[in-house]
This record gives sequence, structure tokens and C-alpha cells, in this order.
Amino acid sequence: MFGRAEWFRLARNGRIRPGTWRGRCYMAAWGAAIVVPAIVLATLGRLPETLIWLLIMACVWRRDFRPIRAAHARTTDLFVIDETTDITLARRGKGHPPGLERVASKPA
Repeated sequence: MFGRAEWFRLARNGRIRPGTWRGRCYMAAWGAAIVVPAIVLATLGRLPETLIWLLIMACVWRRDFRPIRAAHARTTDLFVIDETTDITLARRGKGHPPGLERVASKPA
């Protein structure tokens, strides 16, 4: 909703971690919005309302972080080479690593 993908990074285990101070503040605000009302409800002896609050907030948290996670989604490209494939990379400066101007594979 209000969080930006630039504020977060994707950890090795696939979880979203704050990458900047804004990301840390955003997650701290979310944590306070979830925990403080839950503690108040629990101290008043309202256990069913506490559980309902935590369930609803978990759904809202997931919906809020879905676009952030999608922005950090890892994509993998699959490139298959067989006997008839001729591989020609574009000239240098067209987005390919330096030193790979042309690579060709021809069947023997």
C-alpha cells in the first residue's frame, strides 16, 4: 500500500528484509500496529478478539507486502543449446558483457 520496493531487499532465504532506514521504520510501524492492539485486547481478557485481530492483520500484512515481494521476485532464464543452434551475441555495448562480441557454435 504505502511501502516501496526500494526500501527492502530479498534475503537468501526468500524473505523480505528492510534495506534502508525507511524500510525499518515501515516494518516497525507495521509491527506496532499489529502488536499493540493485540496486547491491549489480551490484557482485557478478550482472547477471541485478539485471535481475530491477529488473523485479520496477518492477511492485511500479506496483501500489503505482495507488491514488494513481486518487485523482488527472482526470474530465471532458460536457454537451450542443441546441435543446430548458432549463437551470435550482439556487438559490444548492446547490453552484453565486455569481451563477448561474437560467439558462434557450428555443428562438426
